[in-house]
Amino acid sequence: MKTAKYFNSLEEMSGGCARTILDTALKYASEKKLFTLAVSGGTTPVKLFSLMAAKPFSDEFPWKNTHIFWVDERHTSHDAPESNFGTACKILFSKVPVPAENIHPVKTENIPPAESAALYEKELKKIFKPENDSLPSIDLVLLGMGSDGHTASLFPYAAALDETGRWVTDVPPPAKALPALPRITLTYPIINNAKNIFFLIGGEERRKLAETFLNSNIQDFHQYPAAGICGDGNLTWFISRN
Repeated sequence: MKTAKYFNSLEEMSGGCARTILDTALKYASEKKLFTLAVSGGTTPVKLFSLMAAKPFSDEFPWKNTHIFWVDERHTSHDAPESNFGTACKILFSKVPVPAENIHPVKTENIPPAESAALYEKELKKIFKPENDSLPSIDLVLLGMGSDGHTASLFPYAAALDETGRWVTDVPPPAKALPALPRITLTYPIINNAKNIFFLIGGEERRKLAETFLNSNIQDFHQYPAAGICGDGNLTWFISRN
C-alpha cells in the first residue's frame, strides 16, 4: 500500500515521521518482542534523529527490543564526518538506551568495499537466520532520495540496480553525488521485502520528483532508482512542502 503524508516544513515532517516510527516500533515489539530498523544517511534524517533522541520519543521507544541496521554506508572510518554510522550514533544512538549489541554497523575500516559488503550480508544472515536463503523482512526501512532520484546508495544506471541475488553489494564512488567515496548498500530485493518503507523527502526539487513517482507510472528505475522501491508492504512518503 502506497500513501503520501504532506507537512509544511522539514521539522513538522520529522515530527510526524518520528511519531509513526514510534507507533510502528511499539507494535512490533509488542507482537514479537523484536523491532528491526534500517536507517539511511544524508542530511534529511538529521532532524528526525534529533527528535528521536529527545523526550518523549527517547523514553517511550522500545530500545532494548530494537536492532539497528544501515541501509547504506560510505566506505570510510566510523569516526569520519562522512560516516552514516558515525552521524547516527552521534545524534541518536549514543543518547538512548539501545544495547550496544543491538547496533549493527557496516565494517568499513581496513578492508576493501567488496569485503565490507560480503561481511554485512553475513551479519544480516546471522541475525535474521533465513531458511533456505529466503529474504529477511525488516520491520522498517528508512529511505531518503537525492535530486537525481537515487535512494540508499543505488545510483542511476549503476550495476547494483540489477542485482537480484545478493542482499548487500558494494558501489563505486558516485559520479554526481558527494562525498565521492565507495559505498556499501542494501539491494532492491531486501529493501522491497521490508514490512514498512518510509521515504523522507525534503526540499522543493525532491518534492516535485517524489510527486512524479506518486502521480504517474514511471518505472525506469535505471534512470530514477527510487522508482524501483515497490515493496509489497506499506510504502509511505513523508513529504515536506518547504
